[in-house]
Order: sequence, then C-alpha cells, then structure tokens
Amino acid sequence: MDSRWLGITDFRLLTLQLFDLASETRHPTPELRMPEQLTEEQVRRVAKLARLTLTDDEVRDCAGKLSDIVEYVSKLSELHVEGVEPMAHAMDVTNVLREDTSADGMPVDDVLANAPQASPPFFKVIKVLGDASGA
Repeated sequence: MDSRWLGITDFRLLTLQLFDLASETRHPTPELRMPEQLTEEQVRRVAKLARLTLTDDEVRDCAGKLSDIVEYVSKLSELHVEGVEPMAHAMDVTNVLREDTSADGMPVDDVLANAPQASPPFFKVIKVLGDASGA
C-alpha cells in the first residue's frame, strides 16, 4: 500500500473491522461502549485484523477519523426503537417471480464468433493449473 495515501476501500475495511471488534467486546447494554478517542494501539489492532499495513502517520490520522465515525454511529443508541419491527428494506418490496422455463440458447457458431481462440464446439483457453501429471 502506498504509505502516503490510505485508499477509501482500505478505510472502509478498517471501519468494518472496528465495528466487528466493538461488537465482540460489547457490553450487554444496547449502547456501543467505545472510548471517546481510539488509541493508536487499538487502531493498529483493527488494522491487523483488516490485514492492512499502516504507517505511523496513517495510524494517527485513522485514530481521529475512526473515533469520529464511532461517535457518529453511537448516536444511534439514542434512538427509541421499542415496538419498531425490524425490516430488511425501508419500503415494502416484493419479488416479481416468473415461471422457470427452459429456452433455446444461442447457436454455438454465434457464441464462438467472439472467442479469441476456439476449437468448435469449445473455447480454447490458456492452461492455468498445474502440469500434465494429473495430480
């Protein structure tokens, strides 16, 4: 990883690992109990769980950013959700299903016309696994 820049994907992964860690160490209360400011040691542990290598500068930077995220998410514990049914989607959505019927596929010649190499009725591909020993 480039030591000058922590990618957004890496940061998201780091954040997800942080919340996984928080849920493991969570107290039985509904509130997320995390310190106001994450320590560098905590950030390093979460980065290790996310399999990220961070520089000292990135650790310091992430400590502040992740602390802000945890603080923001902890506001969710202030919501009164008693009697609210859990839902998978905010809107009433149902699947539209169709009959599962078979249909003819494309003709083999048309399919193979786009292949870089072919030996009708097969695609030719580069060997990527093992040798010819069959093991």
